[in-house]
Amino acid sequence: MKPLDPHATAQFVQLATRQMLLSSEQSAELTTIAEHDPSRVADVAIAKGWMSANDVEVVHTLLRPGDSIPGYEILGLLGRGGMGVVYRARQLNLNREVALKTISLEHSARAGSIARFEQEARSIARLQHPQIVTAYDFGRQEGRVYLALELVEGDDLETYLQTNGRLPEALAWGLVRQAAAGLAAAERLGIVHRDIKPANLLLVQPPAGYPLPPGMPLVKITDFGLAFLASGVDSGARLTVDGTALGSPHYMAPEQLAGKSVDSRADIYALGATCYHLLSGHAPFPGETVGEVLTNKIKHDTPPLRDLAPGLSPASIALVERMMAELPEHRPAGCDALLTEIDALLAAFPPFEAAAGQTWIPRRPSPEADSAAVTVAAPTAQSLPTAAALPTSAAPSIVSPRVPLPPAAAAPLDSAPRLTLAQWLLRPTVLLFGAMLLAVLAWGLWQGWGEPRSKTRQQWVA
Repeated sequence: MKPLDPHATAQFVQLATRQMLLSSEQSAELTTIAEHDPSRVADVAIAKGWMSANDVEVVHTLLRPGDSIPGYEILGLLGRGGMGVVYRARQLNLNREVALKTISLEHSARAGSIARFEQEARSIARLQHPQIVTAYDFGRQEGRVYLALELVEGDDLETYLQTNGRLPEALAWGLVRQAAAGLAAAERLGIVHRDIKPANLLLVQPPAGYPLPPGMPLVKITDFGLAFLASGVDSGARLTVDGTALGSPHYMAPEQLAGKSVDSRADIYALGATCYHLLSGHAPFPGETVGEVLTNKIKHDTPPLRDLAPGLSPASIALVERMMAELPEHRPAGCDALLTEIDALLAAFPPFEAAAGQTWIPRRPSPEADSAAVTVAAPTAQSLPTAAALPTSAAPSIVSPRVPLPPAAAAPLDSAPRLTLAQWLLRPTVLLFGAMLLAVLAWGLWQGWGEPRSKTRQQWVA
């Protein structure tokens, strides 16, 4: 990373402060240091524990939007995870916006991190499916590896659940069915995702003519960072971190948690756990710590779905329970078999219809908001989310954050309450009475002020 000049160092401190990476006191101290020795600012911030090397790299990248990755211009920050960062960027040769996923420099020295990242690139490159995020480009630059992906405008399903709560039964299975179709395409290529969860299912506006019920969003699967080829892979050569199984404990299959060999039935388990969350509004296997979650997972102790969502059909509950069976052989045999079961389930439901004035599709922002680029002098809240709002332990998402408005905000313009005849007749009476009251008050005030002023004039004359 090239050292910053004094002016850029001041911008570094300002931007880090806006990102809530520095407090006002820390910013003031670094500003003082910058006046005497600009080259020490980043080193001091790291040495004092105010910023990590990853934080410094992110700010440097935002300050030099055209110098970080050849062929790309950084437009903003989309998300951060335990290993990498996802930027909104423009691919210059094609003039299109992409999600540029990078492994931070502090992790690039770890062979396992780069191996996982390259595995993701190879996995996604083989997958061409409407339900899977498309990969555009992959490469390395000065020790940093990057992957350019389709930029998805919408929300991830986890954010959507936090905003809307549990979903209607037909909608939940419609979304799960789409995810199962994408996983079936991966299964046919021998690829297991290994980290299916609501945060890795993105919701977008379907293209015109796409065969989905009106009001239902299109699902796209992202983050194949844990994917590996199911065939020809030695169980001891799986990609792990510090010898531990990778994945998200709420949704991870028991055999994956135990470090055993997994196949597509592990994805079916995770998709079943995701469906449990969609239908109940709660992640399975609750716990305040990872240890508690894992303990409940081992004991297979989670609240019954029928208790959390009493109105669910018995067929829905039965299929979720089969998908989340402890033993793989008790689950559907594969994703194609799962699709058959979901289709039979959906056939028994009334056709999905969004309620009047309600949409389940994330609202697309205005063109002005889409085209707003990040500026160092005055970054906007939309283009540069604060560090407090960005997860630091979960895998970064490539979704462009858009929180949908509540359905009530979409009420028709003519839905204002209508006045009755009595109310119309009473309105002028109330107005007349109010005018008379104001006149009386004005007269009283004038009389109260007028008497003393008259006496004063007499005293002046005397």
